[in-house]
Amino acid sequence: VRGGRAPAWRIRRALRPLLEQPHYRDAALRLGQAIAAEMDGGAAASARVLAIARQGG
Repeated sequence: VRGGRAPAWRIRRALRPLLEQPHYRDAALRLGQAIAAEMDGGAAASARVLAIARQGG
């Protein structure tokens, strides 16, 4: 996708196979809960995703 943008349906289609696997689904739920608990969601989301990526999931 040009310009680094993708429609929601394309992202959903790409992520669905991952989220059907319990390990990935549980990690996504934990990530979502952590982001929701933060005051600054954007900065918290970036920091959390980077931390998880560094840990390897």
